[in-house]
Amino acid sequence: MIICVLAVLIGFSIASRFNVVVYTPNEQVIKKDYKTRKDYRQTKKNYNNSSFRYNNTKSYYQSNEDSGKSFPVLSNQQERTFYPVEEQEDLIFDLNKADTLDLQALRGVGPSYARRIVAYRNKLGGYTNVEQLKEVYGMTKELYAQIAPHLVIKNPQLRKLNLNTENIKELMAHPYIDFYLAKAIISFHKDYGAFQQVEDLRKVHLLDDETYKKIIPYLEVK
Repeated sequence: MIICVLAVLIGFSIASRFNVVVYTPNEQVIKKDYKTRKDYRQTKKNYNNSSFRYNNTKSYYQSNEDSGKSFPVLSNQQERTFYPVEEQEDLIFDLNKADTLDLQALRGVGPSYARRIVAYRNKLGGYTNVEQLKEVYGMTKELYAQIAPHLVIKNPQLRKLNLNTENIKELMAHPYIDFYLAKAIISFHKDYGAFQQVEDLRKVHLLDDETYKKIIPYLEVK
């Protein structure tokens, strides 16, 4: 029993002489000599309360200056940088190029919202304007107002539908075309022949002006 107690005391004495390395969410290595349990509890509290987001500019690998070695901070080896939430004012992303991790760098955007934004982009064939985010399922006015200033669209490369070759199912896959409009487009094509220009879509019944303006950038005639 006495030997066990002595071993524990010797262990604590040795541990107190070494630095403890704590890995924080922003991938910085903090070295601290914890002399008391109070120091440890305070640092743990600061760690839990810290808030960081990430972007695509820094490696997940962090060097240890003392040992000269590198070690993986995260299992994912993609390159990311962690941003403190309070330093997000300068973050700007191209809405058509940002991935889910980029979007999560914005305050209020978690994994679920990020996946929805990217999924809707894929359904559309690309965003033409930032305001289309309002059409994303679950998007609130507050969240949109918060993230819109951090998003831009530069030279969008949209995926387009050919009015003369797409079938009903392919047309309906687009968020702006429902079954009835898709059927009307196909019927017009059968009755009057191939579309000569995208503007011929104006002749299709069931197509209102608002939908026409929204859908026109995603259409082509070949």
